[in-house]
Amino acid sequence: MAGSQVEVALTALEKQRLGYQAISLTEFDTDNEPEIAAGSKVEIGGALFEFSALESITGWAGIGNSNDVYIKLVVAGVAVTAEFTTSAPTWSTSKQGWYDALDRYIGGLYKDASGDYTAKYLYEGRDLIHSATLLSKGNETIEGDLTVEGDINTDGDALVAGAVDCEGQGDFEHGIMSKCRISGNNVTAATICTALGAHLSAGEYALASGYVKEDATGNAIIVAYVRRSGFYYIGGYDTANTQHRELVLSSAGAETFDLSISM
Repeated sequence: MAGSQVEVALTALEKQRLGYQAISLTEFDTDNEPEIAAGSKVEIGGALFEFSALESITGWAGIGNSNDVYIKLVVAGVAVTAEFTTSAPTWSTSKQGWYDALDRYIGGLYKDASGDYTAKYLYEGRDLIHSATLLSKGNETIEGDLTVEGDINTDGDALVAGAVDCEGQGDFEHGIMSKCRISGNNVTAATICTALGAHLSAGEYALASGYVKEDATGNAIIVAYVRRSGFYYIGGYDTANTQHRELVLSSAGAETFDLSISM
């Protein structure tokens, strides 16, 4: 069954709905096959479409395992259907959505080595909304905010222009970089040093704010500055010992911390 076009005659309303997407996926937080939920609506190329019943997404069998997969909507007349594809979209300013030619993309997922439907996400404007684990094998660049209710696992760099909000555990092999913000839970000293190294040159100081909590002791340091001089030094006020202190981090360190530093 395909979705159908909704007729709207008012010009003002037509202009206001540009980029509109109110779509839900079933099985969003599992590894099972997703469908577009009944009641979902989306604007595509100036026309509004509605899925009045569950809509299957075709093309999964033709995609190899261990692939990033996208969900695109294809319009034919007044009907719209959903397909899986490995072709990435680009952002269209004029259409205010992610497109490849006339096809609108609503989100994506990862087809893992077992062929499961993992790491599902939906687009919300230029941002990504994840409800499961975010898995990335390469580098990720996100111009908006990144909100993840599960875990974040990336073998590359995470470059986020906005804030990183992760309710689960963030595991970054090459640091968490949000331009001037570094944050995460249960992050190793080595990972923190890698992230700091993206912002500080050797011998450089930077004013900073935020906190670093040592998992081993539970002590928190209210951060005042960060400096790089052989090792990485995070200086601030130790709340447990009520005195100034510098936390020394080594690029070979395995101890873990919860932190949120802006510089």
